Amino acid sequence: MSRINPLKGFGKLFSHAALAEIVKALVKFVVIAVIALWLIRGRIDAFTRIATGSWPDATHQAVEIIVNIFVILACVLAVVSLLEVPYQLWAHYKRLKMTRQEIRDEMREQDGSPQTRRRIRGLRIKMARMRMMTEVPKADVVLVNPEHFAAALSYREDTMRAPRLVAKGTGLIALRIREIAAENGVPVIAAPPLTRALCRFVELGDEIPTGLYGVIAEVLAYVYRLKLARDAGGSAPETPRDGRFEPPPEFAT
Repeated sequence: MSRINPLKGFGKLFSHAALAEIVKALVKFVVIAVIALWLIRGRIDAFTRIATGSWPDATHQAVEIIVNIFVILACVLAVVSLLEVPYQLWAHYKRLKMTRQEIRDEMREQDGSPQTRRRIRGLRIKMARMRMMTEVPKADVVLVNPEHFAAALSYREDTMRAPRLVAKGTGLIALRIREIAAENGVPVIAAPPLTRALCRFVELGDEIPTGLYGVIAEVLAYVYRLKLARDAGGSAPETPRDGRFEPPPEFAT
Protein backbone atom coordinates (compact mmCIF):
# COMPACT_ATOMS: atom_id res chain seq x y z
CA MET A 1 0.00 0.00 0.00
CA SER A 2 2.95 2.33 0.54
CA ARG A 3 3.62 2.29 -3.21
CA ILE A 4 0.19 3.79 -4.01
CA ASN A 5 0.09 6.21 -1.10
CA PRO A 6 -1.18 9.58 -2.50
CA LEU A 7 0.76 11.50 0.13
CA LYS A 8 4.02 10.17 -1.31
CA GLY A 9 2.86 11.28 -4.77
CA PHE A 10 2.27 14.82 -3.50
CA GLY A 11 5.63 14.65 -1.78
CA LYS A 12 7.32 13.94 -5.13
CA LEU A 13 5.50 16.93 -6.69
CA PHE A 14 6.93 19.22 -4.00
CA SER A 15 10.31 17.58 -3.67
CA HIS A 16 13.63 19.43 -3.93
CA ALA A 17 14.04 18.35 -7.56
CA ALA A 18 10.54 19.60 -8.50
CA LEU A 19 11.12 22.93 -6.73
CA ALA A 20 14.44 23.31 -8.52
CA GLU A 21 12.77 22.76 -11.90
CA ILE A 22 10.08 25.31 -11.04
CA VAL A 23 12.69 27.90 -10.01
CA LYS A 24 14.68 27.30 -13.21
CA ALA A 25 11.56 27.72 -15.35
CA LEU A 26 10.64 30.95 -13.55
CA VAL A 27 14.16 32.35 -13.97
CA LYS A 28 14.13 31.54 -17.68
CA PHE A 29 10.70 33.11 -18.07
CA VAL A 30 11.69 36.28 -16.22
CA VAL A 31 14.95 36.67 -18.17
CA ILE A 32 13.27 36.14 -21.55
CA ALA A 33 10.34 38.38 -20.61
CA VAL A 34 12.56 41.23 -19.40
CA ILE A 35 14.76 41.10 -22.51
CA ALA A 36 11.70 40.87 -24.79
CA LEU A 37 10.11 43.93 -23.15
CA TRP A 38 13.41 45.78 -23.41
CA LEU A 39 13.68 44.95 -27.13
CA ILE A 40 10.08 45.90 -27.84
CA ARG A 41 10.38 49.13 -25.89
CA GLY A 42 13.49 50.11 -27.80
CA ARG A 43 11.63 49.62 -31.10
CA ILE A 44 8.39 51.48 -30.29
CA ASP A 45 9.36 54.27 -32.69
CA ALA A 46 9.94 51.73 -35.44
CA PHE A 47 6.53 50.17 -34.83
CA THR A 48 4.97 53.67 -34.97
CA ARG A 49 6.57 54.34 -38.35
CA ILE A 50 5.35 50.97 -39.59
CA ALA A 51 1.78 51.93 -38.63
CA THR A 52 1.98 55.11 -40.71
CA GLY A 53 3.94 53.61 -43.59
CA SER A 54 2.77 52.15 -46.87
CA TRP A 55 1.70 48.50 -47.14
CA PRO A 56 4.68 46.77 -48.81
CA ASP A 57 7.41 48.71 -46.99
CA ALA A 58 5.65 48.46 -43.62
CA THR A 59 5.33 44.69 -43.99
CA HIS A 60 9.03 44.19 -44.77
CA GLN A 61 10.04 46.44 -41.86
CA ALA A 62 7.73 44.59 -39.44
CA VAL A 63 9.13 41.21 -40.51
CA GLU A 64 12.70 42.43 -40.07
CA ILE A 65 11.98 43.79 -36.59
CA ILE A 66 10.16 40.61 -35.46
CA VAL A 67 12.87 38.35 -36.86
CA ASN A 68 15.54 40.48 -35.17
CA ILE A 69 13.73 40.23 -31.82
CA PHE A 70 13.26 36.44 -32.11
CA VAL A 71 16.89 35.90 -33.10
CA ILE A 72 18.08 37.88 -30.08
CA LEU A 73 15.69 36.02 -27.76
CA ALA A 74 16.84 32.66 -29.21
CA CYS A 75 20.48 33.59 -28.54
CA VAL A 76 19.61 34.62 -24.99
CA LEU A 77 17.74 31.35 -24.42
CA ALA A 78 20.73 29.38 -25.78
CA VAL A 79 23.06 31.21 -23.37
CA VAL A 80 20.73 30.52 -20.45
CA SER A 81 20.56 26.83 -21.44
CA LEU A 82 24.37 26.63 -21.60
CA LEU A 83 24.56 28.10 -18.12
CA GLU A 84 22.25 25.29 -16.97
CA VAL A 85 24.49 22.49 -18.34
CA PRO A 86 26.75 22.23 -15.21
CA TYR A 87 23.70 21.92 -12.98
CA GLN A 88 22.16 19.24 -15.19
CA LEU A 89 25.42 17.24 -15.16
CA TRP A 90 25.63 17.53 -11.37
CA ALA A 91 21.98 16.47 -11.00
CA HIS A 92 22.53 13.54 -13.39
CA TYR A 93 25.49 12.19 -11.44
CA LYS A 94 23.59 12.69 -8.21
CA ARG A 95 20.65 10.66 -9.55
CA LEU A 96 23.05 7.86 -10.52
CA LYS A 97 24.18 7.47 -6.91
CA MET A 98 22.47 4.71 -4.99
CA THR A 99 21.16 5.09 -1.47
CA ARG A 100 22.13 2.61 1.23
CA GLN A 101 18.70 0.99 1.00
CA GLU A 102 19.04 0.60 -2.78
CA ILE A 103 22.47 -1.01 -2.30
CA ARG A 104 21.01 -3.42 0.27
CA ASP A 105 18.11 -4.27 -2.06
CA GLU A 106 20.47 -4.90 -4.99
CA MET A 107 22.74 -7.12 -2.90
CA ARG A 108 19.69 -9.01 -1.64
CA GLU A 109 18.50 -9.53 -5.22
CA GLN A 110 21.93 -10.72 -6.36
CA ASP A 111 22.86 -12.91 -3.42
CA GLY A 112 19.44 -13.79 -2.08
CA SER A 113 18.08 -13.19 1.39
CA PRO A 114 20.20 -13.99 4.47
CA GLN A 115 17.91 -16.95 5.23
CA THR A 116 18.49 -18.36 1.74
CA ARG A 117 22.25 -17.87 2.00
CA ARG A 118 22.32 -19.62 5.38
CA ARG A 119 20.30 -22.51 3.99
CA ILE A 120 22.60 -22.83 0.95
CA ARG A 121 25.68 -22.68 3.19
CA GLY A 122 24.18 -25.36 5.43
CA LEU A 123 23.46 -27.60 2.43
CA ARG A 124 27.01 -27.14 1.15
CA ILE A 125 28.46 -28.07 4.52
CA LYS A 126 26.19 -31.11 4.70
CA MET A 127 27.16 -32.26 1.19
CA ALA A 128 30.86 -31.70 1.95
CA ARG A 129 30.54 -33.83 5.06
CA MET A 130 28.78 -36.57 3.11
CA ARG A 131 31.53 -36.57 0.48
CA MET A 132 34.13 -36.54 3.23
CA MET A 133 32.59 -39.56 4.97
CA THR A 134 32.63 -41.53 1.70
CA GLU A 135 36.42 -41.02 1.53
CA VAL A 136 37.08 -42.42 5.01
CA PRO A 137 36.70 -46.13 4.02
CA LYS A 138 39.33 -45.59 1.29
CA ALA A 139 41.81 -43.86 3.63
CA ASP A 140 45.10 -45.45 4.65
CA VAL A 141 45.05 -44.27 8.24
CA VAL A 142 42.94 -42.23 10.67
CA LEU A 143 44.78 -40.21 13.31
CA VAL A 144 42.89 -39.31 16.49
CA ASN A 145 43.36 -37.18 19.59
CA PRO A 146 41.97 -39.58 20.91
CA GLU A 147 38.35 -38.39 21.01
CA HIS A 148 38.11 -34.68 20.15
CA PHE A 149 39.94 -34.62 16.80
CA ALA A 150 40.20 -37.01 13.86
CA ALA A 151 42.07 -36.76 10.54
CA ALA A 152 42.04 -39.32 7.72
CA LEU A 153 44.97 -39.55 5.30
CA SER A 154 45.16 -41.24 1.94
CA TYR A 155 48.16 -41.83 -0.29
CA ARG A 156 48.31 -43.33 -3.77
CA GLU A 157 51.84 -43.47 -5.08
CA ASP A 158 50.81 -43.49 -8.73
CA THR A 159 48.40 -40.51 -8.56
CA MET A 160 49.52 -38.37 -5.59
CA ARG A 161 52.74 -36.49 -4.96
CA ALA A 162 52.15 -36.56 -1.20
CA PRO A 163 49.57 -37.93 1.26
CA ARG A 164 46.28 -36.04 1.16
CA LEU A 165 43.88 -35.12 3.95
CA VAL A 166 40.56 -36.66 2.89
CA ALA A 167 38.59 -36.13 6.11
CA LYS A 168 38.85 -34.18 9.33
CA GLY A 169 36.60 -33.05 12.13
CA THR A 170 36.05 -32.46 15.80
CA GLY A 171 33.50 -33.66 18.33
CA LEU A 172 30.71 -35.77 16.84
CA ILE A 173 32.23 -35.60 13.37
CA ALA A 174 35.50 -36.99 14.71
CA LEU A 175 33.57 -39.77 16.45
CA ARG A 176 31.76 -40.62 13.23
CA ILE A 177 35.07 -40.74 11.30
CA ARG A 178 36.41 -43.21 13.87
CA GLU A 179 33.27 -45.35 13.61
CA ILE A 180 33.46 -45.53 9.82
CA ALA A 181 37.18 -46.35 9.99
CA ALA A 182 36.52 -49.15 12.46
CA GLU A 183 33.72 -50.55 10.31
CA ASN A 184 35.95 -50.66 7.22
CA GLY A 185 39.17 -51.86 8.85
CA VAL A 186 41.07 -48.59 8.45
CA PRO A 187 43.88 -48.33 11.06
CA VAL A 188 43.18 -45.81 13.81
CA ILE A 189 46.28 -44.40 15.51
CA ALA A 190 46.34 -42.09 18.50
CA ALA A 191 48.72 -39.21 17.77
CA PRO A 192 47.24 -36.13 19.50
CA PRO A 193 49.77 -33.41 18.52
CA LEU A 194 49.96 -34.58 14.91
CA THR A 195 46.18 -34.87 14.62
CA ARG A 196 45.68 -31.33 15.93
CA ALA A 197 48.33 -30.03 13.52
CA LEU A 198 46.61 -31.69 10.55
CA CYS A 199 43.20 -30.31 11.52
CA ARG A 200 44.59 -26.80 11.98
CA PHE A 201 47.14 -26.37 9.20
CA VAL A 202 45.81 -28.57 6.36
CA GLU A 203 42.61 -27.89 4.44
CA LEU A 204 40.31 -30.69 3.44
CA GLY A 205 41.43 -32.28 0.17
CA ASP A 206 44.91 -30.70 0.22
CA GLU A 207 48.23 -32.46 0.30
CA ILE A 208 50.16 -32.28 3.55
CA PRO A 209 52.82 -29.54 3.75
CA THR A 210 56.45 -30.45 3.22
CA GLY A 211 57.22 -29.85 6.89
CA LEU A 212 55.12 -32.88 7.80
CA TYR A 213 56.57 -35.26 5.21
CA GLY A 214 58.93 -36.92 7.67
CA VAL A 215 56.46 -37.60 10.47
CA ILE A 216 53.73 -38.75 8.04
CA ALA A 217 56.26 -41.09 6.42
CA GLU A 218 56.84 -42.63 9.88
CA VAL A 219 53.08 -43.03 10.32
CA LEU A 220 52.63 -44.71 6.92
CA ALA A 221 55.59 -46.98 7.60
CA TYR A 222 54.01 -48.07 10.87
CA VAL A 223 50.66 -48.63 9.07
CA TYR A 224 52.48 -50.81 6.52
CA ARG A 225 54.00 -52.93 9.30
CA LEU A 226 50.61 -53.10 10.97
CA LYS A 227 48.96 -54.43 7.79
CA LEU A 228 51.73 -57.00 7.28
CA ALA A 229 51.25 -58.26 10.83
CA ARG A 230 47.49 -58.38 10.40
CA ASP A 231 47.75 -60.30 7.10
CA ALA A 232 50.23 -62.76 8.67
CA GLY A 233 47.95 -63.28 11.64
CA GLY A 234 50.57 -62.05 14.09
CA SER A 235 50.32 -59.51 16.86
CA ALA A 236 50.24 -55.84 15.99
CA PRO A 237 53.47 -53.90 16.51
CA GLU A 238 53.50 -51.45 19.38
CA THR A 239 52.85 -47.80 18.64
CA PRO A 240 56.17 -45.93 18.79
CA ARG A 241 56.62 -43.94 21.99
CA ASP A 242 59.89 -42.22 21.06
CA GLY A 243 58.28 -39.08 19.62
CA ARG A 244 58.60 -40.06 15.97
CA PHE A 245 54.88 -39.21 15.52
CA GLU A 246 55.42 -35.73 16.96
CA PRO A 247 55.09 -32.84 14.45
CA PRO A 248 57.90 -30.27 14.03
CA PRO A 249 57.85 -27.24 16.35
CA GLU A 250 56.41 -24.94 13.67
CA PHE A 251 53.29 -27.15 13.57
CA ALA A 252 52.83 -27.31 17.32
CA THR A 253 49.34 -26.33 18.53
